[in-house]
Amino acid sequence: MSTNSIIAMETKKGVKAIYCHWDGYLSNVGKTLFENYQNRNKVEKLISLGGISILGAEVETDLPHSFQNPAINVTVAYNRDRGEDDMPTLECSDIKEAMDYYRSAEYIYLFNLNDEWEYILSNYSSKSLKEAITCEN
Repeated sequence: MSTNSIIAMETKKGVKAIYCHWDGYLSNVGKTLFENYQNRNKVEKLISLGGISILGAEVETDLPHSFQNPAINVTVAYNRDRGEDDMPTLECSDIKEAMDYYRSAEYIYLFNLNDEWEYILSNYSSKSLKEAITCEN
């Protein structure tokens, strides 16, 4: 069974968000984002993929990579790696709109304008992802 999450990035115009299907837990997606996605350019590349099946430490690779045979530690995207085009990047006014759209998501991660990851709770309050990960361990 999957644990869905939202991975989002705050922009000056609002929020860009994508759906992530597998292992949205703080100890998996949260930790992977915190440890590997601290650069806005890399976060933008991730978000530009649209919906993803599995988040890896890397967005892309020069190695052979597909949905059926993914390269180790490389993100698996529905569009790029499976040929599906029905999971584009969602552009919204704020994170609340993204949460309303992706109602099945249990975990919500937001890369804010200060280039810091936040963990968003169901009541729309937030805390730093670093704090959330530390509290979980």
